[in-house]
Amino acid sequence: MTALAVEGVSVSFGGVMALSEVSFAVPEGQVCGVIGPNGAGKTTLFDVVSGLRRPRSGRVLVAGADVTGDSPYGGRGRGCAVPSSARRSSAASPSPTTCCRPWSGAAAEAACSPT
Repeated sequence: MTALAVEGVSVSFGGVMALSEVSFAVPEGQVCGVIGPNGAGKTTLFDVVSGLRRPRSGRVLVAGADVTGDSPYGGRGRGCAVPSSARRSSAASPSPTTCCRPWSGAAAEAACSPT
């Protein structure tokens, strides 16, 4: 089963294309990372996955459910969580870490809590 899938996601800021038709899938139980230089779109990608930003096109699926338009703080209970510490982000740390798990609500939140 696929825990997280991103399909054809595009985001632009004015005339600048931050993400252009990004697609990938993460199977259940697999850990993956996103690396790249400054300005590559990593933060924008995590913002889309977490629900903080809506893509211009494409969709985000968690355990097969389309969560593209869901709220990052309520509707993501299907498997994605924005950790509580990230909700209090500041200008020094504007983008939260996003955790996606194939379970819901409190369990996903607990799994993402910093230790």
